[in-house]
Formats: sequence, structure tokens, C-alpha cells
Amino acid sequence: ALLAQTNGGATACQLAVAHERSPFFMACYDASGSQAWPNQAVTDAPKFIRTDLAQAALNSSSGMASAIIDGGDNGNGYDFQHISTYLLVVRNPVDRSVTGVLQVGLNVEGEVSALDTLLHLELLVGLLTIGGASWGGYFLAKRSLEPAKLALAEQQRFVADASHELRTPLTLLRADAEVLLRGSEHASPETADWLHDIVSEVTHMERLTDHLLTLARLDTGKLRMERDVVDLAAVAGQVEHRSRALAAERQIALSLEAAQPTLVIGDRALLEELTLILVDNALKYTPDGGSVTLLVTSEGSDALLSVRDTGIGISSEHLSHLGERFYRVDKARSRETGGAGLGLSIAHGIAGQHGGTLTLTSQPGEGTAATLRLAAVGRSATQTPVESRVAPEVTG
Repeated sequence: ALLAQTNGGATACQLAVAHERSPFFMACYDASGSQAWPNQAVTDAPKFIRTDLAQAALNSSSGMASAIIDGGDNGNGYDFQHISTYLLVVRNPVDRSVTGVLQVGLNVEGEVSALDTLLHLELLVGLLTIGGASWGGYFLAKRSLEPAKLALAEQQRFVADASHELRTPLTLLRADAEVLLRGSEHASPETADWLHDIVSEVTHMERLTDHLLTLARLDTGKLRMERDVVDLAAVAGQVEHRSRALAAERQIALSLEAAQPTLVIGDRALLEELTLILVDNALKYTPDGGSVTLLVTSEGSDALLSVRDTGIGISSEHLSHLGERFYRVDKARSRETGGAGLGLSIAHGIAGQHGGTLTLTSQPGEGTAATLRLAAVGRSATQTPVESRVAPEVTG
């Protein structure tokens, strides 16, 4: 108003700010915004004068400007780092011409400091809350899972104990049935059939019991495992030799392809069991006249043992479930061949115990390939290569 009431606006502004006793920082600028007249308080904040802000107010369509500025150090230990300032273009009420620019500011250092402290407190409280919630969640989850872990341990112990206790009576039962079967030449055909059924079912139960015991030991980590240098080619050769008679009986060509010894660290007996499971599955699901091939190769630093067949194959919806316990693609056929859906579970467990992987690929009607991948420990070029062997095809 003082700026607008006199043509000597600068003088009027000087008088206004000179008599200002409030804690506000004040300054007046001329109509061009290039020259300023501050009040006494501005001497404590020399950087309060900002002609660029005055120019911004003059160029603004609203005639206003605002900012948080650094007032600077007055040299007496007072550092005005945060001054909230507001600028307004003052116009003559008669002709609306620009008379000058009025700037008012207030030190908000205390408010900014309080907000910073509040932010730090909120961050600290947030971190403590997250930490407490995480610890509490872990503690509660651990306590809530204890009964489940205890029940699982009891179940595994029961399966192991039951499987172990069943082995002896089943062995005795099969022995008694076989003795009776050998003397059944004078028995009726119906009695002989019953004895054959008893021997077959007891054999199936013995195999199932052995599988359950092996799985229980794998689950509890109590499966005894040796750590020796094992030649996968020799393992495959032994399994091929043991499976010749079964392959010949089913008129399936069984062959071994192993260019040279391939060494890994592991338990020979367990690796033979894994390979025998894969070969047994391949023979079960390969029709007469088909072929099963054992292939031992190396790939980089890995050793690979593959069992490939020309069998019926497995569709994609079943392939992802192979390895689940008691899962059988063809339950009727599995029952006829003595399968219980545990063989691949054991094979996966043995592969895991050796730090390896077991993968299966298949195409319906074209066959299945199961590949064991283990870390190789090196090969000796001076060792005698393993010869390829093929079980003779049996014609009807």
C-alpha cells in the first residue's frame, strides 16, 4: 500500500521496512526488481535478498513467487539455512501499474529440524517394527511348525521301523510258500495256482518294503553312503549284464555304449541301484522287439549316464509328476509288472544324495530318455575303453 501511495515508492518502502519490528525478514524491490531495500532483520541473513525471485514474481502471471532459501551465516554464529520467503508484485490501485515487489520471509529452521527428526524417528520406528514383526513371524512360524515336524519325524521313523520289521516275516513266508510249491506236483492245479500267487505277492511286498525302507532312510539322511571313485561306464556295464536275461525274455535288444571310463565320486552300490531302476522301468514299458540303450558320456565337467528306450513314451501331463511317490502313469499295467510308483522317487533321492540331477524326457509312441548328471572327477586316457555290448535279440 505504501508503495502504491507515492511516486517515490522506494522511499516509502524504505520507511516501511525501517520501522518493521516483527521477526519477519522483509525487503522491497523497485519496479524492475533490480534494487532492494531490506529491513534490519535481513542484516542477519545476507542471502535473503534475491533479485532473481523478484524477477520471477514480476514475470509470473499471478504476480507471486515463493521459495525456501538459504539465508547464509551472519558471522555471529547464526546460520539461517532455511528461510521460507514469499514475494508479491504491488500495483498502483489507480492505473494498475507496477510499483514494486514486496518480499517477506520467516526462519523455519526449527520446523525443518523438527521434520527431519520426525522423519528419522519414523524410519527408526519402521525398521524396529519390521524387525520385530519379522522376528515374531519367524518365532510363531517355528513354533507352529514344530508339531508338523514332529509328526513327520514320527511318520518317517514308523515307516522305517515297520519296513525293517516286515522284511523277516515276509522272507520266511516266501520261503515256506516256495517249499510248498516245490512239492505241489501231487497237489491240485488250484492249490498250485494259489501257491504261485502267494510267492508272487510276497515278492512284490518284499520289494515294496525295501523301497519304503530306502525312502525312509533318504528322508532322514540316514542312508549309508560311501564316497569312492566310481566308473559310471563300469556301473552301466554291470547293470547291463544283470539285465540281459530279462531283456532276452521280453525280446528286447539291450545295448551299452560307453566310449571310455567316466569317473565320479559316489557310492557304487547306490549308483547301480539307480541305474537298475531306470533300466527296469525301460524294459517294463518297451514292447517286444524294441530296444533299450545305456549311454555313458561326458559333457564339460559333468558325467552323464542315460537310459533310452523305444517304448510307449509318456505324455506331458504325466511327465512332470514322475518321481512323486506312488505315482503311476498306467496303474493297471504297473500292478501287472510289480511296480508301486516308488522306483523313480528312490532314483531321484539317490541322485540328490550324490549332488546330481535326474531328468526325464519323453514323446508318446517314441520312447523315453532318463539322464543322470553328476560332477566328473577326471578321466584316464590310458584306461581300456569299455566295449559296447548288445544282448542278442530273441525271436519267437
